[in-house]
Amino acid sequence: MNQFLDNAFLPWAVVALFGDNLHDAARTAATPLSLTEPQIGQLETLGTLLNYNGYGSTIDDLYFAPDQLYLKIQPYADPFEFMTSDDTFEVLQQGFDSDMDRASSIDPELETSNCALFVFPDEPFSRRVSGVYSNQLARQNPDRAHALASRLPSGDYLVSVRAPLSTKSGADELCRQFPTGGGRSAAAGINQLPAEQLIDFRNALQRQFANS
Repeated sequence: MNQFLDNAFLPWAVVALFGDNLHDAARTAATPLSLTEPQIGQLETLGTLLNYNGYGSTIDDLYFAPDQLYLKIQPYADPFEFMTSDDTFEVLQQGFDSDMDRASSIDPELETSNCALFVFPDEPFSRRVSGVYSNQLARQNPDRAHALASRLPSGDYLVSVRAPLSTKSGADELCRQFPTGGGRSAAAGINQLPAEQLIDFRNALQRQFANS
């Protein structure tokens, strides 16, 4: 999209790349902007926060409905101006910090050198952090696959999977073994994993990444 727009909104393209956990690509794309390291850090944070606001089983889980968030961002060609002129950034930052603190206090249900599985309770924070916390875990342990299963009100699970950053493959193959599963090779998910299949998923996770 950025190429199609001929770099007209390059800073926002950098934000989007960071939000999709493509940090190396984001830094490469940012080169023509001649940004300082703190400025790059700000764009990284904004990308992470916008990604964070995209996860939930219902719109009520989110701080801002997607259409509302778009209307807040749309007037700003410059993401730095958006961050300083609109309180959306501060609201998301506070929510993100609180949710990530809670997420980091939860121990994994499964942890090996090749993969890890976390099971989160049926609370909105669990569903909000399912993507961003998975991304963080992937960056911290680039040779390991990670899965985060957040309990839904129905008793089933919303699952987010990240393949090892060192291979960026296998996440979609794993998730497509289950109903409502799909995604990309590096990052995939299952919208509603039946509760009785959680053990099957755990076993499939270990098989999928046994040689990663």
